[in-house]
Amino acid sequence: MRTLAGAGHAEVKRYLALRSGKASGRGRVALDGLWSLRRAREVDVPLEVVFRCPELSRGAEGTSLIEQLEREGLRCYEVSPRLAERMADRDGPDGIFAIARLKDWPLDDLRTEPPALLMVLDRLESAGNTGTMIRLADAVGAGVIACDSRVRVEHPKVLHASMATLLHVPLVRSTGDETRRWLRENGFQVVLADPECPIGYRGAPYKDKVAVVVGSERYGLTGGWPASADLAVSLPMRGRADSLNVGQAAAVILYEVLAAQS
Repeated sequence: MRTLAGAGHAEVKRYLALRSGKASGRGRVALDGLWSLRRAREVDVPLEVVFRCPELSRGAEGTSLIEQLEREGLRCYEVSPRLAERMADRDGPDGIFAIARLKDWPLDDLRTEPPALLMVLDRLESAGNTGTMIRLADAVGAGVIACDSRVRVEHPKVLHASMATLLHVPLVRSTGDETRRWLRENGFQVVLADPECPIGYRGAPYKDKVAVVVGSERYGLTGGWPASADLAVSLPMRGRADSLNVGQAAAVILYEVLAAQS
């Protein structure tokens, strides 16, 4: 018989800490729902523990998945409907939850064979923007380097904003100095967005290995990046606002680079 776990159970407390964003994460994320568990399985993200509330089950697929995970030796616990409501991060939960372990990507695992496209996040402060960037990277087939990040990539808001692409997009945590050195050694063209630059983003001389660097909306890029850039491009702003949201600006530039590399 499957073990019943209450709110005081160590694994439930660990899940709730991850779910609330209070835990440091250490590469672990809280998954809510059959869809997210299915995605984790598809991209070979290891699950460490699974929880199920039978009363909230919506069909045979969830039950079948739990049984398969148990046959594979994964720890599975049953929780009450009341506890399941606490564990959920959305309305109408389907009663399936898990703790997953993200892959620890080193820089040398990123694609360096042309055409290669990377997005460098320089000290981003918003979990929502970070997740949006990861989702964008998935869309254009780019790897991500998070430099000196002020946001924990395991934060639930990052996972949510990324639409679970956080589970599989190559994402390296690094420092600015280490990243700039690695990009130089591997022949990447470093591209920045600069509203004062006379070169427009359309038709700029992008190369076959490009790293697009984006910074905090509040503080912009840190000091080392402008001096290391190979190219700066601007986006036309014809209204009163002087800039776009960092995710919108990055999307415009990345798709232009993608078109140039195609």
